[in-house]
Amino acid sequence: MEIRRREMVNTPIGPRELDSGGSAIGAVRMDPEQVVSGIAVLLKDFIDTGSQKSWDEIRLKIDGLCAGLTSALDALDAEAAFSRDVTARVERGQKLLFKPNIVSPSCIDRITHGPGPGSVAACTPWYFVAGLMRWFHDRLDVSYHQMSLGEGGTTMSATDCRFGTW
Repeated sequence: MEIRRREMVNTPIGPRELDSGGSAIGAVRMDPEQVVSGIAVLLKDFIDTGSQKSWDEIRLKIDGLCAGLTSALDALDAEAAFSRDVTARVERGQKLLFKPNIVSPSCIDRITHGPGPGSVAACTPWYFVAGLMRWFHDRLDVSYHQMSLGEGGTTMSATDCRFGTW
């Protein structure tokens, strides 16, 4: 019989027993103003004017997002050791599949270059997916060609027709 050691932590609502019985998680606190706020406006400016300043600001924000994701995913990997399995599967020829909640792939309006209908709060932002993919690329040496993006959002077919690929 395994005896479980009770570990207490101080929380804003008082001392609580640390929950170690569930699935492993990795978490980090990030300031949205520093890592994501304003990316749509900066991207529009870059597309419309080619502004290097806007592009540099986007890169800084995504670098900050990646730093936060690295802290969370490194902690998760230290607990769950998932990177060995991912690396082994990729070496066997499997693709690393990301399945974000895109809902609509039109995150950028094709005419105004501003936020499109896919930029609603229910969607996983493109820059988060990019940051997540970058962690696997930088930390596990998984090539972007060994990654894929899967989605079955409700507006995928309509968007496909709109862009004339059917």
